[in-house]
Amino acid sequence: MINRISVLVGIVLLGGSIASFADAADPKYRNFRVAIYVTRDTVNRWADPQNLAVAFDNMSNQVKFDKVYLEIASGKSLVREETIEPIKKFFIDRGIQVSAATAPNGNSGYNGANSQGGSLCFSSVADRDYLKGVAELAARHFDQIILDDWFFSASKTAADIAAKGDKSWAQYRMDALDDAALNLLIKPAKAINPKMRLVIKYPNWYEHYQGLGYDLEVEPRIFDAIYTGVETRDPIFWEQHLQQYESYDIMRYLENVKPGGNDGGWVDTLLTQYIDRYPEQIWDMAFAKPREITLWQWNDALKPINIGARPWQDQETSFSYPKMLASFQSAARIGAATTEAAPPAPASQTSGADNRGPGGRNNQPIDDPRNGRVAGYALEQVDSFLDKLGKPIGIPAYRPPHATGEEFYHDFLGMAGFPIDLHPTFPEDTNSPVILLTESAKFEPDIVKKIKTQLAAGKEVTITSGLLRALQGRGIEDISELEYTDQKVAVTDFMVRNGQVIPDAKTDAPILFPIIHLLTNQSWGQVNGFDDRSPENAYPIVLRDAYDHGFLNILVLPDNIADLYRIPTPALNAIRNQIMGSFPIRLVDAPAQVSIFAYDNGAFIVQSFLPNETTVTVALIENPTRITDLLTQQNISPAVFGGGGGRGPGGGGRGRGTRFTIAIPPHSYRAFISQK
Repeated sequence: MINRISVLVGIVLLGGSIASFADAADPKYRNFRVAIYVTRDTVNRWADPQNLAVAFDNMSNQVKFDKVYLEIASGKSLVREETIEPIKKFFIDRGIQVSAATAPNGNSGYNGANSQGGSLCFSSVADRDYLKGVAELAARHFDQIILDDWFFSASKTAADIAAKGDKSWAQYRMDALDDAALNLLIKPAKAINPKMRLVIKYPNWYEHYQGLGYDLEVEPRIFDAIYTGVETRDPIFWEQHLQQYESYDIMRYLENVKPGGNDGGWVDTLLTQYIDRYPEQIWDMAFAKPREITLWQWNDALKPINIGARPWQDQETSFSYPKMLASFQSAARIGAATTEAAPPAPASQTSGADNRGPGGRNNQPIDDPRNGRVAGYALEQVDSFLDKLGKPIGIPAYRPPHATGEEFYHDFLGMAGFPIDLHPTFPEDTNSPVILLTESAKFEPDIVKKIKTQLAAGKEVTITSGLLRALQGRGIEDISELEYTDQKVAVTDFMVRNGQVIPDAKTDAPILFPIIHLLTNQSWGQVNGFDDRSPENAYPIVLRDAYDHGFLNILVLPDNIADLYRIPTPALNAIRNQIMGSFPIRLVDAPAQVSIFAYDNGAFIVQSFLPNETTVTVALIENPTRITDLLTQQNISPAVFGGGGGRGPGGGGRGRGTRFTIAIPPHSYRAFISQK
C-alpha cells in the first residue's frame, strides 16, 4: 500500500492535464453539452445494429444530446470487446462524442455481498486485477473514461480488517483508493494510451466521502478531471435527506475543489415522488453553470413519465406538463428530419431488462414523450438564458476535505435564502465582506487564527452554534467569551435587540434552540427567541460581538435543522438581515424553502420549493432602475417601502439596496438581470 506522499509524487510524474475534453462539432446547446450514460447491458444489446438504430432515433426524439458514456464494465463483468468499435462508429458518424464509463462495483462479493458492501474489495487480488483490466480495456478503445460513483469501498472483509491495522476505516479506505486510482487505473491506462483522460465522478453525499474512501485532497490532483453527482431526488422520504439546494451547492463546492477541472453534473430520475423533482435537479445544477450535464441513464430516459401527486399541477409553473407535451411534437419532427431512420423492429422482438431496473426495451419505436423529453424541456428552457448570467457568487463557506459536523447544513441554509459558495480551503482571499463557518470548519487546525485575521481586516465572520461548541477550549475564548451551554429554550416567538417583539412571527409549535451564555455589554443578541409562556427569558438566535476592526456573529441553529424551515417569515427575515450584511443581492422578505442564486453581473435567480405561489422581496445594493425577467422579458420597477422595508422589525436591511417584489409560482424559479 502506498502512502499519500507517493501518490503526490506520482502526480508530477504523470503530468495530469486538466484540459477540457474536445467540444462536439455540432453543439446542441449554447451553454453546455448534454451526455447520456449507457449501462453495460444496453451496450451489449446494441451489438445488434437494428437495436442501436431504433434506440438512437427514440432518444433523439426525446432530448438533444452531444455525447454518450458507454459503460464497458460493471458488477465485475465486461462488455464484449468486439462490439465496442462498431457502436463507437455509429455515434461518431452522427456527430456524437463517445467516452467509456465504468461502475466499479462488485455485486458478486469477495466474502459475500454483505461483508463487501456492494463495492470492490481493494485487498482482493482478483478485484484489483479486474479493475486494472477495465482501465486497459478502456485505453485500447477510448481517449476518456468516467468512473461512476461506485468507486468507493464499503468492504469489511477479513482481508480488509487485517490490512486496516490501527488506521481508522476512513484513513485505510482513502489510502486504498488512492493506491488503486494511481496504480490500477491511471498508470495502466496511460501506459497504453498516453492521451487517456480519466475522470472520477463524486456522489451526492459529500459530507461522507472520506468514510468510504473518496479523498478530496489527493484524487482531484491525480485524475484529469472530476464530475459532480447532483442527485437530490426526494428530500423528505429518502433517508439521505438531501435538500434541493444541494444540486447547486455541490456543483460550486467541487468547482472550488478543482477549478476548471469539474467537468459537469450528473442527474437521474430515481426516487422522485413527482416529476417536477427531475427538472428541478437539472435547473439547480445548471444555475451553477456546468460545462456538461449527464443524464443517468439511457433506459431510464425512455421510461414512461410518472407524474406523481402534484397539488400545483394545474398552475402555471416553471415545469409545465402541457407545454412539455407540446414540445415533444416539435422534437419528434426535428428528430425525424435529422436522424437516419431504421427499419421498424418486428413486434415480437424484445430485449432483456437492464441490470439496474426495469425498462431497457429500447428496440421498439416510441411515439410518446418519456422522461427524456422532461429533461429535454428543462434543458432547453434553462439554456435560453444561462449566457446572461455572470459568475456565481455567494457567502463564502468552508468545509475542509474529510470534515464532519453539522452535516449538509450548508444546503439547509441555502434553502432558507442564504446564497452559499462552499470552499475546500479557508476563503481568505475573497472580496466578500462576510464568511460563514459551520461546525465542519473545526477540522482546520488554525481556524481561530484565520478567524482573527478576517476580523482584523474589518470583515464579518459568522460561525454556527455548533462551531462555537467545537472551538471552546481551542482559543475561541480569545475572540469572544460567548459560551455554548447544554441548556435549551423552546422558542415560540421572536424579538429584536430593543425588546420589540417581531409581529406575525409565532411558530406553529415550539422549536428547540441551544442557549448561548453572553456577557452583558460585551455582546448582544440581535435576534432573540422566547417561549410565550415565559417571555421574561429571551435567548439569542443571532449574536454579534466586536473584535478588532470586525464583528463575530453567532448563528444559533435549531436542534433539528429541518426546524429552520418552521421559523416564521418575519423572524427569518431578521436573521438573514443580520447575517447577509452588505452582500450585493439579498432576500429581505421571503419564507424558508425559497432560495436565491446570485451572480457577479447583477443577475440573480429566485426559486421556490413551496407548494403555493409566494411573493418575495429582493434587495440589490447597486440600486438598479429596474430588473428584467430573462424568460419573459418583463420589466419590474422598484417596490415602494417606508422605513426599513420587509416584514417586522429587522426585516428590511442592515445594508442598503433597491427592493423589488416578485411573485414566484409553486416549485418554480424566475431569473432576472438588473438594469441601470
